[in-house]
Amino acid sequence: MPSPRRKPSPQKHSQRDIVPGFAQIVRIARVAQGWTVKRLADEARVSTTTINAVEREERSASLRVAAALVDALGVKVLLNAPAEPKRLDEYVKSECERTRPKA
Repeated sequence: MPSPRRKPSPQKHSQRDIVPGFAQIVRIARVAQGWTVKRLADEARVSTTTINAVEREERSASLRVAAALVDALGVKVLLNAPAEPKRLDEYVKSECERTRPKA
């Protein structure tokens, strides 16, 4: 009899993360752009399942996925992101605004 599958526990700022808090950065940037997970998936050519898992910190993004998400969102400067949630939110939103193409 096969053993039941266990749901993986969320990883909080895994040491494998490319940028600490990467999941928060992706979610804040996606919401700041007004994008759905589906829109980000289409733009980054990544599955919605992968984006959901990354945003929920159920898995770390590979370098390829992280690069695709950052490129699609247009947020280039993430290494200087502050660790505090409120400042992180403000920082990512300002980066999205700063890097958004002018209409």
